[in-house]
Amino acid sequence: MKTIIKHENLTWISLFSPSAEEVAEISKKYTIHPLVAEELISLTMRPKVDVYAGILYLILHFPFVTVPKQPEISHEIDFVIGKDFLITAHYLPAQPLEKFIQGCKTQESFRKQYFGKNASFLAISILKELYNITIRQLDTMNIKINKVEKMIFEGEEKKMVKEISMLKRDVLDFQTTLYPHESVLSSLEETYIENKKKQKDFFEKDFEHYLNTIIGEFTKIKNSIKNSKDTLETLRETNESLLSTKTNEVMKVLTIMAFITFPLMLLSSIFGMNTVNTPVVGIRGDFWIIAGAMLTATTGMFLYFKKKKWL
Repeated sequence: MKTIIKHENLTWISLFSPSAEEVAEISKKYTIHPLVAEELISLTMRPKVDVYAGILYLILHFPFVTVPKQPEISHEIDFVIGKDFLITAHYLPAQPLEKFIQGCKTQESFRKQYFGKNASFLAISILKELYNITIRQLDTMNIKINKVEKMIFEGEEKKMVKEISMLKRDVLDFQTTLYPHESVLSSLEETYIENKKKQKDFFEKDFEHYLNTIIGEFTKIKNSIKNSKDTLETLRETNESLLSTKTNEVMKVLTIMAFITFPLMLLSSIFGMNTVNTPVVGIRGDFWIIAGAMLTATTGMFLYFKKKKWL
C-alpha cells in the first residue's frame, strides 16, 4: 500500500509492505539504487546506514506493543532520504507511524510544521516521534516496575516472581531492538563528517543540528533502559532474599515444632508398647501421670528453645 503526501517542493512516499511493482515504479522515478530497491521489498534483520548517489538509506527497528500484555514486536522502518523526497517503508502495522502519516495527510498544520524545510528534517521529525513513543512505552514500563516494588514489600513476593521475569523480558526486548541504533547513528555521524570534509553538498547545512537532536533522544532511551534493567535486577535479588527469608522462617517453625512434639511421640510410643511390666501403666491415675510427664517434657523443650533464643 502506498501513500503519497506532497507539500511545496517536498514529497513523502510511505510504503506499507511494498510490492516489487511499487518499488520498481518508485525506483525508476527517483533513481533509487538497485540494492536499496531490493532491500525495500523484504525485511532486513539488522539496522544499517548506507550512502548512495544522491540518497541516504537508513534501516532501524523499533519495539512497539501491538497486543496489551504481550511481548513487544520489532518493527522495521526503512528511510530513503533524497534531496526533495523521502521514502519510508514498514512491513507490520505500526500505529505510531501510521498516526503520524495520517496527521500529515489530513492536516495542513502538520505539513507546514514538518515539510517546511527539507527531507532530512522530515525524516528526523519522524524518528523523533518514534523515539518519543518509545520513551512513553518505557515510562509505562517504569510505572509497572514501581508497582512491583510496592507489591514486594507488601508480602506478595511469590506473585512478583513472574511479574519481574516478564518485565525483564520486556526490557531485554527493548535493549535488543534499540541498542544497535547507537552504532547506526554513530556511522551516520561519521558519514556526515566525512562528507563535510570533502565539501559534498548531500547533507543539508543544518543536518548536524538534526542529528544531534536525534542522538540526544536515543541517549535518553538508552539511559532509561539501563536504569530499568538495573532496577529490575535489584528487585529480583531483593525478592529472592525475602522469599528465602520467609522460607527459612517456615522451616525454622516446622523444625521447632518437630522437636517440641518429639517428647510426646517418644513417651506415647514407650507407654503404648504392649509389654507385661510397663511402668506406671495399670496403677491408679496412670493416664494423668503419663499426660503430666508429656506436658513437663514439652514445656522443658519449649523453655530450652526460648533460652537459646530460637523462638
